[in-house]
Amino acid sequence: MVCLIACIKVMCWHLIGKLLRLGYNNPPNNHHNFQGSLSDIEMLMMRIALSVSASILTNKVTRLMIEGNKEGNTPLHVAVKSHQNDVAKYLIRVTPEVAFCVNCEGVSPLLLAVKLRMQEIVEYAFLMLRFNSSREALLAHSEKVLLAHAAVKARNLGMLEIIMEELPSLIDSLNGKGWKPLSYAAYKGYLDQVSYFLQKFPDSAKKSDTDGSFPIHKAVGANHVSIVKVFLSSYPSTIHDVDEKGQSILHIAVRYARADVFSYLTKQKEVEKIFYLKDGQGKTFMDLANELRRIVAV
Repeated sequence: MVCLIACIKVMCWHLIGKLLRLGYNNPPNNHHNFQGSLSDIEMLMMRIALSVSASILTNKVTRLMIEGNKEGNTPLHVAVKSHQNDVAKYLIRVTPEVAFCVNCEGVSPLLLAVKLRMQEIVEYAFLMLRFNSSREALLAHSEKVLLAHAAVKARNLGMLEIIMEELPSLIDSLNGKGWKPLSYAAYKGYLDQVSYFLQKFPDSAKKSDTDGSFPIHKAVGANHVSIVKVFLSSYPSTIHDVDEKGQSILHIAVRYARADVFSYLTKQKEVEKIFYLKDGQGKTFMDLANELRRIVAV
């Protein structure tokens, strides 16, 4: 029995080492280059090794799973990057916390899976981490690597739903610009993601970012008519939202010369209510338009 256990440990060590050599010290141009990096028999050996040795892993093997190569990539980074889902799942199951390990670029296997739109791996990682890691640690890591923003950028609604259902407080997480996920989605013009946030997190429409502006202001500033329509149809009160300068959505449309949004807004009867709204400097959107026109003329 002792010899069998020793063989299993050596087998596991060898196969994980092969993943490292194949994947990270010689990174491929795309994940298809990894196909066949482990033969069918080696995959079977990996499954047997990890399944049998899960409860008897030595510190040496655990350390191998967590330690990375010169780029800081762990075996799990390799498995995720090469789209070897079976290997990735086993590595997560054996050492769940490895999903948090960031490489030299600050990217963890969990974040990498989100970026690569690997919904199956993200869902499995959350399942394993739910039972093997504190919720506080998972939340702290997710906030640090901007997991919700990454999911928005990946434009995989199913994956975003998994993340937000598991960690709903990420709705208030901030990116480098101080923007929450809804504002980021509104600025990028991602209609499905914006609609999801407004449906599941209605209060987020009325929460400002660190720059003092609201999600609808991001949509106006980026000239996304479809996004503005969703805000106004779902939450008409957003018409009255003003930024830290006291400027309305009409002021912002004028300031950034967003003709499409401006044309749409001025045709909406409800928007007439803010036609004469003055900003912090006592200017209506028409005053601002005239001022900018004079500047351009000069």
